[in-house]
Amino acid sequence: MAKGLDVGTMNIISAQQEGDETVFVQQRNSFVEIEYSDMAEQMLSRSEVLHIRKDDQVYVLGDDALNFANIFNQETRRPMSQGILSSDEKSAIPMMKLIIEQVVGSPDRPNEKIFFSSPADPIDSNLSTLYHQKTIQSFLEDMGYDAEPINEGMAVIYSDLADNDFTGLGISFGAGMTNVCLAYYAVPVMKFSVARGGDWIDEQAAQATGTQVDKVTSIKEDDFEL
Repeated sequence: MAKGLDVGTMNIISAQQEGDETVFVQQRNSFVEIEYSDMAEQMLSRSEVLHIRKDDQVYVLGDDALNFANIFNQETRRPMSQGILSSDEKSAIPMMKLIIEQVVGSPDRPNEKIFFSSPADPIDSNLSTLYHQKTIQSFLEDMGYDAEPINEGMAVIYSDLADNDFTGLGISFGAGMTNVCLAYYAVPVMKFSVARGGDWIDEQAAQATGTQVDKVTSIKEDDFEL
């Protein structure tokens, strides 16, 4: 049975079938840098906080990064921006690789099949998604998987439109992008993305209220039920 991996700007989530159940593993796609000390690293390890040490700094990754950012009143750093690997974040690739390894784990057998989400090129930006797609594919193949990309909008159609012969419109509302795919009998007719999503909404709310973006995100996720 193949695995699935949703590589999102906000969260990275894997799915695997175990018997009659689908098991999901999720980590926030972010990290925060804190000053290194022996005591700090010992406490992080004891508390099973996902982290990595580099020189005189410790990087806290995943879900705990947001908690640390709120405590220290700083913003988390994000390996991805607008749906793809961030060219402005020099630590994007090693941090992203570590989070993916944590979420997916090792293959159950050699060349186990894994499908990972990949965005379409945006119509409102000159961004290209090819480098992002090939980098994620390389990560997974280095881990021993047979990795294959699947368009985000098409993944929605596969998930929800089986009763309609996989014909219809699939829309994926992500943090960095909004992906759209129109399919006819499981054949993509049109696919595109818009380089705006939940992050843009959070940024506008933060600007309007004079609040840190990460605090807006925390309030939205913890206190709102839509």
